[in-house]
Amino acid sequence: MEVQVKDRKDEIEYLRMALAIAEIGVSYEQAELINNVVNKVRQRRGNFNIHDGVGLLYAWKEKWRNYYDKMANPGVNDSQKTEGGGE
Repeated sequence: MEVQVKDRKDEIEYLRMALAIAEIGVSYEQAELINNVVNKVRQRRGNFNIHDGVGLLYAWKEKWRNYYDKMANPGVNDSQKTEGGGE
């Protein structure tokens, strides 16, 4: 499965394009993670640490897990899952 075009952000697509020009092929999701890490490193100005990196990674994984779950089960919402009506 891939991220639908309507759900893509230009900023991430431009990063993918720049990486592809440098012969670094990444998926949309990977490009988003790279973008998130670079932004956090800039924000923390030399204070980026393992906790920042792990936090970004787990938030990123959760986001995409939820995204693909919703694509696979479009009629199931979060309340149905927790009440036994879903997975």
